[in-house]
Amino acid sequence: MAAAAASQDAVGHSGNPSVVRQLTRLVLTTLLITGATWLGLYLFEQLLAPDLGIQHVHMQLTGSAITAAVSFVLIYAVRRIVHQNVARLNPHFSNIFSFFVIIIISLIAAVVLMHQWGINPQVILVSGGLTAVITGIALSAIMGNILAGGLVLTAFPAKVSDRVFMVGDNIHGVIDDVRLMYTKIITDEGTEYYIPNSAIVQGSVRIVKERPLKYLLPIREGEHIQVIASAERYSGTVSRIMPKFFFLASDGDADKEIVLAIANLLSGQYVIIKDRAGGKQALDL
Repeated sequence: MAAAAASQDAVGHSGNPSVVRQLTRLVLTTLLITGATWLGLYLFEQLLAPDLGIQHVHMQLTGSAITAAVSFVLIYAVRRIVHQNVARLNPHFSNIFSFFVIIIISLIAAVVLMHQWGINPQVILVSGGLTAVITGIALSAIMGNILAGGLVLTAFPAKVSDRVFMVGDNIHGVIDDVRLMYTKIITDEGTEYYIPNSAIVQGSVRIVKERPLKYLLPIREGEHIQVIASAERYSGTVSRIMPKFFFLASDGDADKEIVLAIANLLSGQYVIIKDRAGGKQALDL
């Protein structure tokens, strides 16, 4: 029984392998394919390239293309595994893991590319001169946003899936994702709102962390309520509450589900009548 339970835990609730096993398998597969590819390129360059008139620079270009392709595929595969298992993982941890995996893979790819072209990083840093300064200025905004993204994920009080309020723009929403360059927020109206990570760290955008939506609403799942919206009246049991909508199982038709907007509820367009033990109490929102 214990062995069966351990096996079931390792496979997961949905019958899929655990996240660690999937990532381990991905890393081993990547190393195997990459090693075989580089060995094949090396043997091809040593044995066949001279006879075919293929120069070393052509092999360098081929190797660079393979390095870039492997990096993009590996990043995509890791993010896909994380998103497929987001229900098992903490959403904020998932974003932190994806964020730093992209950084690490990108750095490794950059080092490999420099090795392929015989570039010494120390030489670039010491003797780059004006080129290094110009490149540094051009990349400063990009690197600033990337570093700020790391700070948002690790040090900012509001985390992924937290409900927030942007003071200056008067926008309520939920932090959906923190990427290399920006933070995505899904507003109560369902629109996507993007903020540069550097603006959050520098304080240009003021963000207030709010209580979760379930604490802001006067209704709970399983409650029987009536909703008055202008000339319409709905009656039923609250079956689901989602970030944008709440659902009523209609009293008149067991197969009918009424969908109402959370934004209208918060803005006061609905009057809610809740069933109570001692009668009914109207809450004019």
